[in-house]
Amino acid sequence: MARRRSSSSTGRLRSGRLYFFTKQVADLSCMLDATTVCAMSICRESFWIQRRSGKRESTSMCPAKLIIKEMIKMHSIKPQDGAVTSPCLFRLMDKYLSIVPDKFEDEEKQQRYIKTVPSHDQLRKEVGDLKSALTCLEMPIVFCHNDNLLANIIFNEQKGKISFIDYEYAAFNYQAYDIGNHFCEFAGVEEVDYNLYPNKEFQMKWLQEFLTAQNEANSVEKKVTERDVESLYVIVNKFALASHMFWGIWALVQSHHSTIDFDFLEYSKLRLDEYLRRKDAFLALTLPQ
Repeated sequence: MARRRSSSSTGRLRSGRLYFFTKQVADLSCMLDATTVCAMSICRESFWIQRRSGKRESTSMCPAKLIIKEMIKMHSIKPQDGAVTSPCLFRLMDKYLSIVPDKFEDEEKQQRYIKTVPSHDQLRKEVGDLKSALTCLEMPIVFCHNDNLLANIIFNEQKGKISFIDYEYAAFNYQAYDIGNHFCEFAGVEEVDYNLYPNKEFQMKWLQEFLTAQNEANSVEKKVTERDVESLYVIVNKFALASHMFWGIWALVQSHHSTIDFDFLEYSKLRLDEYLRRKDAFLALTLPQ
């Protein structure tokens, strides 16, 4: 996805190199007769039941379930030689914050920057507040895609297969961030609509499926409880705030350095505005007793 291409990436860890190679081969196969998924279709109730493909009943699962399955597969990648892993999220936020431009040479862009984007000091304070609120939550550190916008998800209906593409930002990170970021990306890129952020009903169903599939993949014989799902719902939505903050700061850096024909400054504004709009409600969510 061109919107997220840049000269500075999170880097691909050695433990994932074979995965990336085999995935690229699989992705090329999947892309034949395939399309990207869209929020409106993936949120429809009909996508949680078996679909018809041509004249015969398809045995494939719905796209939402296939996305879950692919995400769990990626999250199962282990670090090389059992090395200790640390999440990339706040390390990268701090890195991007350190290179956010003080000003733009273009006067029109500079005025937009001053009027529409929080100051550097405010951004640093918000990142500090997020770090305090999120790092105390119990959440696994897993190998994440970190950029699962819907345009990076390829669906081959004939084969009943989902593939992720564009692993530029893949790294070990908080599992809840990967899920929350995916939900945020339902809003789209070219025409952003945060009304498409999935509601609680959809998220609870998605998270129930995720936890059940994760237990099955790891041979865990434990029934997923309503409390389990509610707990993950709370944590995921808090990490959704981190997604808005991360890409908002990232876009500020790109607005100064990127030569891509995309309004990164406007995109930064959209992400940071949504962070501020959701902040109080999401941080107020409490874990079930």
